[in-house]
Amino acid sequence: MRKLFLGVAVAVSVSAAQPGFGAPIDDAKAALAAKDYAKVDQLLAKDLSAKTPSPDALRLSMDANVAAGHIVTASNRATALLKITGEKDTDLLFRGAKIAELAGDSRTALVRYLAYARKAGAKNEQSEEAFRYVLAHELYPDEYKKYVALFGADSRSWSIGYGLLGRLLGATDGDHALELGSFLIETFPNPENVSAVHAVIRSGADGFVYGKEAKDRYVKPMNVLAQGDPQTRIHLEFAIQQAGGAINEEARSKLLLELLTRSKTPLSYSLLQTLGGDMRALKSDDAKIAAGKQYLAREALYRDSTEPDAYYAYFRVI
Repeated sequence: MRKLFLGVAVAVSVSAAQPGFGAPIDDAKAALAAKDYAKVDQLLAKDLSAKTPSPDALRLSMDANVAAGHIVTASNRATALLKITGEKDTDLLFRGAKIAELAGDSRTALVRYLAYARKAGAKNEQSEEAFRYVLAHELYPDEYKKYVALFGADSRSWSIGYGLLGRLLGATDGDHALELGSFLIETFPNPENVSAVHAVIRSGADGFVYGKEAKDRYVKPMNVLAQGDPQTRIHLEFAIQQAGGAINEEARSKLLLELLTRSKTPLSYSLLQTLGGDMRALKSDDAKIAAGKQYLAREALYRDSTEPDAYYAYFRVI
């Protein structure tokens, strides 16, 4: 409520600096400044009962009713005022969202906070409050990405994004979940975070979120499960095993070679064996030679690894 009372003070001071208002408006401003809130609507009764009340009367009445604690009436005034001004006045848009939230009108609050968040271009308390309300009440991956761009990739934004990922899967929105999973891995590359994302993406396959057939259930999430450097790649190994013939040797070798090239840690024996079989199954000699060169280029990672069997597993493929 403190911010809203401050908003009243700002509105009064700004209005007082603008000449040309009629007597009822001037008297209502004086009553508001004197904290005689009930008198404001009495003075503006004729204007407020008109088919189209003036913006000044609506704003003064809104401010007075907020200050008096008459939140439902204030919310009605905000709705009427926003119909006149549209979304150009972002401060009013935020105040209207705040008033609707206090009035218990969560849907209206969401619509207004969302409109405000989409216009927000600065990192401040109002934009953070708007984004957090929107992301807590609805599934908006694009707004989440904008939130991270404004407020940074910290523990709070990770928590919001990780929760949003689970809620997207709960809503069976597999495509947006995979897109967000990829974004989270890129934005939070710590192995613990990557592993957490992989586990949630795997749970989507277990729950048939991406589809029932192997080409959808396991192949679709495979690209996300191949991203980042997690603590373990068991979820990718599982998806590859379960996909079976839904992904051919050429496509799987391409996926694993790309993973081999960008990975900062050695691949498991299982993944290397799968890759070796896929490379040998490539149809043309040129494709086999190109794959072999790409494979051999990563020898140093395995040779210098502290994992005892990494180099052995790597050379077993050759």
